[in-house]
Amino acid sequence: MSYRLKDVRIDNDLTQKNLAQQLQVSRSTYSGWENEGDNIPLYQFNNFCEIFNLSLDYVAKIIDRRENITNKIKKQIDFKLIGQNLETIRKENKITQKELAKIMGVSEATYVNYKNGETPIQTEILKKFAIHFKVSLDWLVGKSKNKKLKED
Repeated sequence: MSYRLKDVRIDNDLTQKNLAQQLQVSRSTYSGWENEGDNIPLYQFNNFCEIFNLSLDYVAKIIDRRENITNKIKKQIDFKLIGQNLETIRKENKITQKELAKIMGVSEATYVNYKNGETPIQTEILKKFAIHFKVSLDWLVGKSKNKKLKED
């Protein structure tokens, strides 16, 4: 799945090295994320979006409209909150944990770990979930009160 990491970096006249320093990773690590050879961890994806004050939905290419997040408070990823939000969507859609795990491409045991906040969910899996259920990544991680994706 693709992201707007490179586009955002270039729009802000930064080198990979400059941005890697801000994210406190090596340039090669950042390059792997930008070139999509490696999956960017959710907490680093969140950090990237906060550096530029952009929504996760926009940078993840779930929405095309550039959207800023006006919340100036840095928000750490809360995996228990994400688990609660996953469960909210599961129950609203009246599907079993097993069915949801299949949609997400993980085992039921892994889903239960995500649900309980015991295992950090991968960015790619959360993005897949958001797209499937048409919900906001920003809402899933607690950065927005708007559950549904806004139409472009």
